[in-house]
Amino acid sequence: MSYPADDYESEAAYDPYAYPGDYDMHTGDPKQDLAYERQYEQQTYQVIPEVIKNFIQYFHKTVSDLIDQKVYELQASRVSSDVIDQKVYEIQDIYENSWTKLTERFFKNTPWPEAEAIAPQVGNDAVFLILYKELYYRHIYAKVSGGPSLEQRFESYYNYCNLFNYILNADGPAPLELPNQWLWDIIDEFIYQVSGLVWNNWLEQRALSPLLASLESAQCENMRVAV
Repeated sequence: MSYPADDYESEAAYDPYAYPGDYDMHTGDPKQDLAYERQYEQQTYQVIPEVIKNFIQYFHKTVSDLIDQKVYELQASRVSSDVIDQKVYEIQDIYENSWTKLTERFFKNTPWPEAEAIAPQVGNDAVFLILYKELYYRHIYAKVSGGPSLEQRFESYYNYCNLFNYILNADGPAPLELPNQWLWDIIDEFIYQVSGLVWNNWLEQRALSPLLASLESAQCENMRVAV
């Protein structure tokens, strides 16, 4: 099954700062102004096109179904089945085609919605959000003008720690399979990002110390072994 990204030619380009409706938040009443500001902050997080919401839900369901099937087969001591192969193929199509097409249409030079914004759409699924953030930060590195902020660079690094720890801390094989191309891109991107953090002129020495300290922490111990 392929996600029908091409069916949405008529969708307007996504503006991450758009707000559905105009009003003046300054009423002269401090309490009312504060309430409006909070409402604005909450609702701007929700301005995500329906096509993107539908895609995220489909992406999540595909990953979730694969993990559920993998857990079942591991518990039953069965070898990888045609069901697993089909789900991996669907994820590959999402990764190589649907994500790319939707990025070009809606987020060519802007970030995808933050993980916190799409989390309710996927039931706050921690594993899926790790995978989503891998794509999210990689897109910022590659396409967003100015690249990631220092905070985003560290967030991306810690997200890779979470991904590697999820795989390495599992009791037995982790119930997750990804397409070979995505796996290769994950390793390649991780090396690229860490090299940038350590060797490029992005960080002053005082900003680099938390990264070096974290490499010695228990949180990333398994990740360091893998690398």
